Amino acid sequence: LHSPRSSDATQIYHESIELGAEILRMFVPHINKGTAPSIAQDMSKRIVYNKVDWSHWPEDKVKRAKVYPYD
Repeated sequence: LHSPRSSDATQIYHESIELGAEILRMFVPHINKGTAPSIAQDMSKRIVYNKVDWSHWPEDKVKRAKVYPYD
């Protein structure tokens, strides 16, 4: 690993990819076996977004956006 003070963005990106792959190699077997640790999400700290009010949007934008599950 490189020192943060001597690393450039490309090095940090590549290290993050390597670390991500290592984490997957560690946890995928546990996920597949059903033995992976889990932590319950604190629902009181979640952010709830209001549904999109499509009535203020142009029709062509609505058709494109509604491909995604916004409401």
